[in-house]
Amino acid sequence: METSLGFQNIKEDKLSGEQFLAKHPMFRYEASESVDEAFRDRVVQGKKFVVVGQGGSVLPLKVFVDAFGLWDEILIWNTMDQVFAEHLLKYWRDSDFILVSKSGETLELQATLRWFMAKGIHKDKILVVTDREKGPLRNWAGENSVPSCSIPSEIGGRFTNFILFHELLLKRFGVDLNVVRMAAKENIEGLKANPKILEMYFQMLMANPQSQGLILWAYGERLLGLAQWIQQVLAESLGKINKFDLRVGKLPTVLIGPQDQHSVLQFLHQGPNNHLLWFFDWMSDVAPSGLAKVMSVLSESCYQSFHEKLEQKGSQQDLIRWRLTSDLNKDLGEAISFVQAFVEYAGGRLGINAFDQPGVERGKKIALDLMAHSKLIVL
Repeated sequence: METSLGFQNIKEDKLSGEQFLAKHPMFRYEASESVDEAFRDRVVQGKKFVVVGQGGSVLPLKVFVDAFGLWDEILIWNTMDQVFAEHLLKYWRDSDFILVSKSGETLELQATLRWFMAKGIHKDKILVVTDREKGPLRNWAGENSVPSCSIPSEIGGRFTNFILFHELLLKRFGVDLNVVRMAAKENIEGLKANPKILEMYFQMLMANPQSQGLILWAYGERLLGLAQWIQQVLAESLGKINKFDLRVGKLPTVLIGPQDQHSVLQFLHQGPNNHLLWFFDWMSDVAPSGLAKVMSVLSESCYQSFHEKLEQKGSQQDLIRWRLTSDLNKDLGEAISFVQAFVEYAGGRLGINAFDQPGVERGKKIALDLMAHSKLIVL
C-alpha cells in the first residue's frame, strides 16, 4: 500500500515522542478459537453464504468481501427493512446462513433469526459464530445442535478481522488470510519501532482544533468495505468522554466515488474548509481499459482537485491518499493493522478506553427493555 500525506498544519519538530506498545490482545494476530468440525465441513462444502450481523460483527469481514469482489459468494446481511429482506431472501434462500454476534444479545440478529425460521429457513441451514461459552445465541446453538465457531472473548467485534471464522470462509474462495496476517504483524513491528507516523495522523485528525471531522472517500465499491470498517472503528473507539470529563473524537463520514463527486464534492471544495480527507483508490500495475480506465481518470482528477486545495492559505483540509495495489494481501494487512494501531495510540493520547463501547451497550439495554415492555419475544 502506498500512502501520500499532504498537510500544512503539522510541524515535525512538535511531534510527540509517545510510544506505541501494541498491548492489546488483537495484536497477537492468532486464530486460536474453537470450531465444531461440522461448522468447518459446512464452510468447505458450501457454495454461497449469507453472513448476518450488525456493525463489528460483519464489517471486518466486509473489508475482504468487497476488496476481493466476493459479492456472488458472500452476502453481508445487515438489513432490518422487511421489504428489502424479502427481496434478498428470494435470491439467497439456498445459501448457508451464518449468524454472527459475540454477545448473542444483538436485537437485530435475534429478530432476523426468528424471521428466517418463520420464512422456512430450517435450522439445518444455519451456522453460528458467537462467544465460546455464554449468551443467548450460544444457548440457542447448543439447544438446537447448530454447528458453531467461537469469537475470542478478549477482542471486541470491530477488531476481529483475523479470526478463525474469517480464515475458513475466505479460504473457501481462495483468499489466504495467513498472508494478510503476516503483513499485519510486520507492519505492527515497524510501528512499534517508529511510531512517528501514528503521531502525525493523530495531529491531523485529533489535535487540530479547526478540523471538525474525517471524510473517508472510497473510490469504488471494492474499497467501500474498508472505509466502512474504518468509520466504525474510529467512531466507536475514539468518540468518548475522557478521564478529564471532556468529549473527544471526530465524526468519520464515508463517501463513495465517483457517485459522490456529483453530490458532495462541491461542498468539500467551497463549503466549510474543516474536514480531514482520507482518499482510497487503486494503483494498477497495468494500463486500465474499459470502465476501469474511465474510473482511473475520474479518481485521479478527484484527488488532484483536493491536492490543489492544500496550497490555499489557511486550509484546514489535510489530505491523505491510501493507494492499494495488486499485492492486495499485503496492502490489506498494512491498512488494517495501521488503523488498529492508531486506535490504541490515539486512545492513550486522548486519555480514554478505546476498546469499550458504553454508548452502544446503553442503546442495547434500552432496546431490550422496550422489547420486554411490548412482550415481543426474540430468543
